[in-house]
Amino acid sequence: MEIKRPDLETAKQILAEAYNSGKIPFQPKRIEPYCEGGGSLALKCIDVKGLEYAVRFPNKENILNSMLSEMKKLQFLQSEKLSEKSGLDIPETHYVPDDDFPFVWHKAVVGETLLPAKYNTLTEYQKVNLAQKIAKFLLAIHACKKSAQIPQNRIVNDFVLGQMRLNGFDSLKNRLPQNVFNKYSTMKIKTDYPETVCHFDMHGRNMALDPKTKELVGIFDFGDTCIQKCFLDFYKLSFISRNLTRRVVDEYNKLSSVKINLEDVDIAYLCYVSERSPDDGIVKMSLQNFVSDITPQNQISIQREFE
Repeated sequence: MEIKRPDLETAKQILAEAYNSGKIPFQPKRIEPYCEGGGSLALKCIDVKGLEYAVRFPNKENILNSMLSEMKKLQFLQSEKLSEKSGLDIPETHYVPDDDFPFVWHKAVVGETLLPAKYNTLTEYQKVNLAQKIAKFLLAIHACKKSAQIPQNRIVNDFVLGQMRLNGFDSLKNRLPQNVFNKYSTMKIKTDYPETVCHFDMHGRNMALDPKTKELVGIFDFGDTCIQKCFLDFYKLSFISRNLTRRVVDEYNKLSSVKINLEDVDIAYLCYVSERSPDDGIVKMSLQNFVSDITPQNQISIQREFE
C-alpha cells in the first residue's frame, strides 16, 4: 500500500509542528535531503543546538513496517547495552505516527563512511585500531541474548551448509585465477558455528569514522540484524578490503572463545559474489582486492608489518 510522501517544504512544516506539539525533542533549524528520489524521503536535520538528526518519511507500507522492525531491534539492542559494551555510537530510532505522513527519526551517527579507497589511505596504526573496534563490536552483538525482536534468518543457509558452492562457484571460474578458484571450490565449510545475534550488513557504508582521527565511532543500519551463524557477520567486510576482514578475524579470535576460520568467511564472500553481476563495479574491485590479498607475496609483506 502506498503512503503519501511529503515534498521537502511540507516535510519542514511537519517537523516544525511536531516540535511545537512535543512529538519530537529537537527544534529543526536547517533541513536538507540525504536523498530526494522517488522512494522514501530521508532528511538531515540540524537543530538549534547544532546537533544532527536523521528523519525518514516512508512512501510504502512495507517500508514503514521495515523501519518499525528496525526500531524494535534497536530498542532491544539498547536494552542489551550494545553501545556501552562496544564503545560505539548506535542509533536509537523513534516513530511518530500520523494519518498522512508518518515518520521515524534518530540522532545521527556522525562521521565519514568507510569506502575501500579510504581504507587504503589509513596508516598501519589506524588499520589495527579499526580492526580492534570492529571486532569488539561484533563480540558485543554476538553476546546479546536471543529475543523475539530479532528474527531468525534462514535465507543464507546455503552458505552454512556449503551447498551454494556446488551451484554458484561455476560463475566464478572466469573471474578468479585458476589456483584460487580450485582452492575455494573444493574446500568444505565448517558448519558448527553457534547461532548468535548478527548485524549482518557489515560493509563500509554502515560505519562512521571520525574525519580527523579516522577512528570508528559508530555503526548503523540494523535493518538486516538477525539470528545467524556468527561467522557470516564477517564476509561483507571484504567489500571494504579482505585485508580488513583478515585483521578483524584475528582480533576477534583473540577475544572470543569461538574461533572464526578466515577461509570459511572467504567462502561466504565468494558465494555472495557468485550471485552478483560480473559487471558490478564494486564486485570487480573487491574481487581484485581479494585475489591480491591472498597471494603469498602479499601475505609475506603483511606479516612483515607486524614484525
